[in-house]
This record gives sequence, C-alpha cells and structure tokens, in this order.
Amino acid sequence: RHNSSRHLHSPIVSTYVSPLRGRQHNTMAPDKERHTPFLTSLIAGGMAGTTVDLALFPIDTLKTRLQSPQGFVAAGGFRGVYRGIMAAA
Repeated sequence: RHNSSRHLHSPIVSTYVSPLRGRQHNTMAPDKERHTPFLTSLIAGGMAGTTVDLALFPIDTLKTRLQSPQGFVAAGGFRGVYRGIMAAA
C-alpha cells in the first residue's frame, strides 16, 4: 500500500506548488542558495528570544517558588510572577 501524504513531507521531495500562483518552485536548488539577510535573522532571533522569555519566565518563577525552603505561599505564591522580567529579557 502506498501512502502518498507521507511522501509529500519527505526531505527528498524538493519542489512544491505555490498555492498563490500555481507554479512549481525548486526549494533545494544546488546552484542557487538562498541566504537570509543578517538584519532579518537578527530581528527574528531577538523576537524569538523575547517571546520565549515572556512565555517561560512565569513558569520558571513558579518552579523556583515551589522549590523554596519557605514554602510556595511564603515565597510569593502566584503573585507577581512577572516581577523581574526586565532583568531576564
């Protein structure tokens, strides 16, 4: 039995049909490598890092409070989980 959807996502398949224009594009052309401009990579990396910090900082704060020898509630509980975010970001 042949599962065609499995082969569409294979790294061997190097062309795709553009949904907007219906043309085929070669995504793995060996003669032309596409490079992302440095500024674009810099901005994307900065935004990704900031997003991760904003999303995971409260979870890390709660984990630290759960491990506190004083106990969770005495260490601050759920209050102020974003306090200190500017130092981390």
